[in-house]
Formats: sequence, C-alpha cells, structure tokens
Amino acid sequence: MLGHWLLAVAVSAAAESTLGAPEYRTPEAAPHGRRMTRRSMPPSAAKETEQPPDALASATRLRLLARRAGQILAVPAVAREHNLSLAVRQIAVQLNESAGIITRWSPSHERKLEVRELGMELATKSAVSEVAELRDEVRNAVAEGQQEELSREHRLSDLSSNVAALRSLERQLPVPTHHRAELPARSNAVR
Repeated sequence: MLGHWLLAVAVSAAAESTLGAPEYRTPEAAPHGRRMTRRSMPPSAAKETEQPPDALASATRLRLLARRAGQILAVPAVAREHNLSLAVRQIAVQLNESAGIITRWSPSHERKLEVRELGMELATKSAVSEVAELRDEVRNAVAEGQQEELSREHRLSDLSSNVAALRSLERQLPVPTHHRAELPARSNAVR
C-alpha cells in the first residue's frame, strides 16, 4: 500500500514539474499562491491564448516523464515491490515509445498541414481571380450596353432631325397645281 501511495505522489510531482502546475477551474478553487492555467480559464480567454501544440515539445515532455519514472524506480520502497516496479517500468517504456511515435509522425503531419494550407490558399486565390474576371466581364458588358444605347439614341436623334428637316423642306416647296389635276378623282361608290 505504501508503494502505491509513493508512486502516486512521485508521478504527481513529476507531472507537475514537467507539465506545469495543476489546473484549477476557478480562482476560488486554487489554493493560495497557485495560478490558474490556460485550461482552467474561461473558454473565451483560453481561445485567445491557446496556441497549437508543438509535437516535438510533447515528445520531449514524454521522454522527460519516462526519465522521471526511472528516477521513481530508484526509490528503494518502489524497488522492493515487484508489481509496482514492473508497472513503473512499463509506464517508462510506453512513454518512450509514444515519444518515438510522435517524433516520427510530426514531420509528415506538418507537411500535410502545409499542403492543406497551400491548397486553401490556392483555392482562395483562384476564387479571387475568378471573381475579378467575372467583374471585368460584367463591366465590359455594361460598357457595351451603354455604348449601344448611346449609339441607338444618337441614330434616333439623327433620324428625328432628318425627318424634321425634310418636313420643313416640304413645307417650303411650292406645290405644283398641275399635279393635283392629274390625280384621279376618288369615287365614293368604291370602298
């Protein structure tokens, strides 16, 4: 029983020294002199200060914890209890294996993140360029429509002025009388 208590105390001390102070959800719950951690902050404040985890730093922490587990194994009370020492050894081995996995996984994961960011950046750029092209097409179509409207209005005004000029010329010309006599008389019987 003493070995389990000693292991719990040692692991707690190792974790606190390696990973930082324990977390407290509210300032009132924290003992005097303890600080609130990022995880114990309100969600809005935690989001502002939260940074992405660094995989290599996590692997380093895991290796440090494995070394702390080795230090726990050096305690004579832990060494005397066979089951406890086996559990601590297994924890140390698993921590080292986890650190190795994270170390191997980290570069490929970072490449995947970079590729994803690059893809999103390219998609954004292509969408922006497509929007710019569509804007130019709309601007050109509007300009062409305005030109056609102006040319149509210009032609109408030209035709109107030509018609007005012809009418004024027609009024100014004397009407010959012999042309009126040659016109056949209309009969009211044929309709």
